[in-house]
Amino acid sequence: MTEWHAIKSKPGAEGRALIGIEASGMGAFLPVELIRKTHRGEREVTWRALFPGYLFACCEPSRDLPRLLEIDGVVDVLRPGGRLARVPDRAIEAIRQAQDMGAFDHSRSPSGFVTGENVRVLHGPFAGLIARIRSAKSKNRIEVIVDFVHKITVGVDKLEKISA
Repeated sequence: MTEWHAIKSKPGAEGRALIGIEASGMGAFLPVELIRKTHRGEREVTWRALFPGYLFACCEPSRDLPRLLEIDGVVDVLRPGGRLARVPDRAIEAIRQAQDMGAFDHSRSPSGFVTGENVRVLHGPFAGLIARIRSAKSKNRIEVIVDFVHKITVGVDKLEKISA
């Protein structure tokens, strides 16, 4: 009978272990979170393991354990108290659903606005003007660039997204 187990991987080798587990015919799941990162001055979206050093494999322990331990990147199967611990199917499904719904997507700013996005100012002395977001690091305040002004800072509730 196949069941889910937590797999300990080598540091930073979760992806390699995932590929190896899937290539061996077993089911595998690596929950990830999306993050924004600056690399050589460029902002990019990348992923990292939600549980660093761990992923999940769906296997039949009596048959698959020796194969699992031979896969590149795999260190061991989690064994609290020395005994294999099964991960309930509903726990795996809950993590999958949360990931699919974007619960681990940290690539957008807290306000939901993204640097470079075009917006229309809705209220205040600049109402009606089109601006481009310069910085969206805060949940409530955003710096925008308006053509005739260097920059202004406005409340999130005073902006609406528009198409480019």
